[in-house]
Amino acid sequence: MSLQKTWGNIHLTALGAMMLSFLLVGCDDSVAQNAAPP
Repeated sequence: MSLQKTWGNIHLTALGAMMLSFLLVGCDDSVAQNAAPP
C-alpha cells in the first residue's frame, strides 16, 4: 500500500512540475512577444 501511495505522490509531483513548467514557458513566451517590437 505504501509503495503504491509513494508512486502516486511521485506521479502527482511530476505532473504538477510539468504543468508548472508549461505555465512558466507560456508566460515567458507571451511576455517576450509583448516586449518585442512588431
